[in-house]
Amino acid sequence: MVVKLKRFLKLTSLVLCIFASVTIFAFADNEAEGEIRPQIKISGFGETEALTDENYKTYSTAKAGNSVIISCPEGIDSVYILYDQPTENTWTLTDTGSGKSVTCGEELFLHQFEDLKEIFGSAPAEVKLEFAEGDILADIYAFHGEHPDWVQIWKPCLKEADLLLLTTHADDEQLFFAGLLPYYCMERKLDVQVVYFIQHFHKKHLVFNHDRQHELLNGLWHVGVRNYPYISEFPDSFGSGDTPEDAMKVLMNSFRYYGYKYDDFQKFAVEIMRRFKPLVVVTHDFKGEYGHPAHCLNANVTTKAITLAQDASKYPESAEKYDTWAPQKVYVHLYNKNPIVMDWDTPYESMDGKTPFQMTQEGFGFHKSQHGYWFYRWIYGRGSNHITKATEINTYSPCNYGLYYTSVGEDKAKNDMMENVYTYSQKRADKEAEEARRKAEEEARQEAERKAREEEEQRRREAEAAEKAARKEAEAQRRRTRNTVIFIAAALIIAVLILLCLRNAKKKNRLKE
Repeated sequence: MVVKLKRFLKLTSLVLCIFASVTIFAFADNEAEGEIRPQIKISGFGETEALTDENYKTYSTAKAGNSVIISCPEGIDSVYILYDQPTENTWTLTDTGSGKSVTCGEELFLHQFEDLKEIFGSAPAEVKLEFAEGDILADIYAFHGEHPDWVQIWKPCLKEADLLLLTTHADDEQLFFAGLLPYYCMERKLDVQVVYFIQHFHKKHLVFNHDRQHELLNGLWHVGVRNYPYISEFPDSFGSGDTPEDAMKVLMNSFRYYGYKYDDFQKFAVEIMRRFKPLVVVTHDFKGEYGHPAHCLNANVTTKAITLAQDASKYPESAEKYDTWAPQKVYVHLYNKNPIVMDWDTPYESMDGKTPFQMTQEGFGFHKSQHGYWFYRWIYGRGSNHITKATEINTYSPCNYGLYYTSVGEDKAKNDMMENVYTYSQKRADKEAEEARRKAEEEARQEAERKAREEEEQRRREAEAAEKAARKEAEAQRRRTRNTVIFIAAALIIAVLILLCLRNAKKKNRLKE
């Protein structure tokens, strides 16, 4: 019994040792993979804990003299700031070690990423963040090592868009235009600018939605949009009527409460057209899909802007600022003339084997504040009837569009909004290819010249060597000739001397006789 107990204790000790070793190894491995978390110390905010709870639904307002101190002995590689509301202010970032300060947030994005290694040349051990008084923030993140994949690094709005999607609300881009953004952004890699006809942060009218702007950005990022969306100042409103025109009249009556008239919306659509210079424009159904008058108004002013944006006398302020513009094609959702049918149900490697429609279903998943409405059942299905393909949606099908306007000819294939369009992306690619060709030709020319110079130099060296060898041979020949002459002369002299000696000897002999 004692022996068995000892064996049991030994076995238990061995198991505990193995467990401890695995735990230590796992801890060390996690630390090696960048699990070190910088420490954040916040002062000068109303609810400081709201800024580090990783929940954008909570927020805090900056007071005068606020500061956020982030420290990490191993180095802070990046920070990620989520504002609760759009701001008109920048913020200051200081490396407390070197004292160097920079201004950040000049693009005024709601979600802002800053690479500290890029800014300061290395990852500082401590930084200080200071925000404008009154700015409202939702979350502050700091990272040692690589930042997570969910971090959004937005690019500015485009100056030239291959495709402009003029959607109305935050979520319409994932619903009635389901499939469009992941296909043209992720698979085709085009320059796509998303513009929202209304906004959900009614700051001007003291109404604010704390969720939808974050949902908007998170959803766009998931489906491949990388250029920051442009959002109007118009608040949301609703109305109804027997026709789109009647619904828009009711809508405009409600907009008058906010101080807006129809011309304000038309001016906006024209300015958008001129500012982003889109080759292809996509907008809502004239009937507002399910009858939403803001959708109707969007389609109405967008299609009218095609002509107005070309006339410098119409809304001259934007014409002077951006010049006039005419898109090459305009598509209207569910338009029954010149129809095209888009395929959003083909899987692509760029989407990890998912289809554009499935990617957009995931994109709408970020719009949780809207999941209690009928849209949820429309895009996901009801009960056990799960929708997995865009073609399974018959009402307001996201696959069906009509070519409302074209300056590049009618569609033939009728399955691609970019048919007949030479995109900015292609122009850049062709320009890069042309530059690469010219560079290759120039490098080849320079290489040929270099080789020619080397060959010429080689020939020169060979000629010099040959000439030197010839001179050397000539000098040797002269020496040989001189030596031969000297030898012959010496021989002749010796011969003469010998003859003289012999002659003298004979002479002496004769005298003796």
